[in-house]
Amino acid sequence: MKSAIKSIIIFLLATITLSCNKNATDFRSAENASFIIYTYDAYGCPSGSGSGFFIDETGIGITNYHVLEGSAKAIIVTNDSSKFEIDKIILADEKKDVIKFQIKNEKQKKIQYLTFSKKEPIRGSKVFCISNPLGLENSLSEGIISAIRTDKKHGKTIQFTAPISPGSSGGAIMNEDGDVIAIATFNKRYGQNLNFGIYLNDEILNGINTESFTKKNPKFSRRGKFVILNLKAENDPFTILNAIDFGDDITTLYFTYTRLNIEPGVGKWGFWFELNKEEEGFYIKDIETKNKYYITSSTIGEDREHMTKVPLSTSFKYKVFLPKFSSPINKIEIAEGYDSRASRWSSINLNDYRNLDKFDNDK
Repeated sequence: MKSAIKSIIIFLLATITLSCNKNATDFRSAENASFIIYTYDAYGCPSGSGSGFFIDETGIGITNYHVLEGSAKAIIVTNDSSKFEIDKIILADEKKDVIKFQIKNEKQKKIQYLTFSKKEPIRGSKVFCISNPLGLENSLSEGIISAIRTDKKHGKTIQFTAPISPGSSGGAIMNEDGDVIAIATFNKRYGQNLNFGIYLNDEILNGINTESFTKKNPKFSRRGKFVILNLKAENDPFTILNAIDFGDDITTLYFTYTRLNIEPGVGKWGFWFELNKEEEGFYIKDIETKNKYYITSSTIGEDREHMTKVPLSTSFKYKVFLPKFSSPINKIEIAEGYDSRASRWSSINLNDYRNLDKFDNDK
């Protein structure tokens, strides 16, 4: 009798252990299928972060429309620290706040992914969210479905109690089977644990036939030509080269200056660049061919009249324009010929940044 009871207890403990291990494995899989998204604005400056998850092994991913809205480029980082650029927007529904995209996966790495649930969500059932609240990567939170609602803007939504915060947008809301039932989207700021996700499954996703994103964010499609750098000058910690856009007609450099007096003749950086100075002027040099390309014009921010009134300590953005390059360029030097004190970048290997080898969102 004691032997039989002992056998039953061992069986029950083994069953519980297997069940727990199964759940743990499910969430590890979900963690590996999820990622954090870093976005960059039209100047190449970091503009925010969000969450998302893959839905197939080639690297098709899902996030909220508002996570990518206004961005010129987006980089995702997975749980194993792999980095990918979002390459192509497949579909985008601003009203429903959903975007489906393909990553740039040149090595054709097989990606871990999540599947959508085929079951209807039930009020009171347990849910889990994997997201990146406030940039804390792959945070797992637990709660229940509080209600299933219909929102005029988003359609069917899931109200849930699993905590989310800014940065969680786009994260997967999963049932106990580890299948996705919704995408974390927003919460009520002055409520308590009032969190909402857009109800999503294969049928709803396949029913979206619009792509409203690229037209509103045209620079996003300039893959390989808009290169994010965010590099401080070697001899000036206040000047940052954010990005270079290799356009079809002109080359544009995007800068941020964090400590500037813009009165003529004042400050370390002679900000009002003199044009047509050739060897004495501002230039980009192709290190491999020795060709130099000189400044043709520059602009401060979006409102020149307003920007002349900013105080010394204000940080703001500006652009410098140069001619179109005659051939592809890989290694460059940026400097101002007549002033050795001016900010300079003596050697930049652009391929390192095109291939994300030197991607660092914390710099």
